[in-house]
Formats: sequence, structure tokens, C-alpha cells
Amino acid sequence: MLNDGEVDISMSFDPASTAAAIQQGLLPDTARVFVPEGGSIGNISFVAIPYNAAHREGAMVVANFLLDPATQARQQDINFLGSFSVLDPDKLDADATAAFAGLPTAPALPSIADLGPTLLEPHASWMTRLTEEWARRYTK
Repeated sequence: MLNDGEVDISMSFDPASTAAAIQQGLLPDTARVFVPEGGSIGNISFVAIPYNAAHREGAMVVANFLLDPATQARQQDINFLGSFSVLDPDKLDADATAAFAGLPTAPALPSIADLGPTLLEPHASWMTRLTEEWARRYTK
């Protein structure tokens, strides 16, 4: 709807998604990310292994692959996914640092500094209340 001009604003959980969508021809070149002055919630991706996983070791291999700097750099590339890495750049070795430094940039791609302070997520109990309130307001 944003690309069609039906709305002037859209929401995304991923601040790099705008640049990736422009790269894919899904949004106009003029689309930009807005970050509230106070910052934003900084979650991006989660991988969890249930305590009773039937194939715990296999799940750990997948989790380690997803956290590998090469995998994280590819996922951060706006030509592929465009999601910011979950890795701490200060803890990367020289090769990983170079891989991230070599990623493409774009006018619509904010830097980590542009995102402002990372805010904590609301407590999980808010989800129940938000779901109930949404249903009360919009599904009746």
C-alpha cells in the first residue's frame, strides 16, 4: 500500500527492511526509516531450543550456523535480507569486521547510531492485554 501511494506510512520491525524493499523494487526510492527520538526496541531475531527438544544437538548446530559472522553478514546484506546483525561488532575478528564493512549501503539504510538508544521490550504479560484489547476494539 505504501508503494502504491495508498498510505504515507508503514510499520516494520526491521529498520533495514526499507532499504531492502527499495533494492527489490517494492518501495519507492524516497521511502525512509523514522526512528522515535527516544529510541526503539532492538530485538531482531530469536533462536530458542526447547528444553525437551528431540534433536538438541542438531538444533545447536543450526543455532551456531545462524550466529556465525558469515551468516550474519549475508543476512545483513540488503541484496538478500537486510536485517541487522545480532552480533556485537566490538567482539568480531578482523575477517568478520571486514565482511560487515564491505556490505552495501543505501540512503534508506540507517546506521546503528541512527537508531538511537535500544529500549527494553515490554514485559511478556503485555501481549495478553494488547491481544485482548485489539480484539475488543477491532473484531466486534
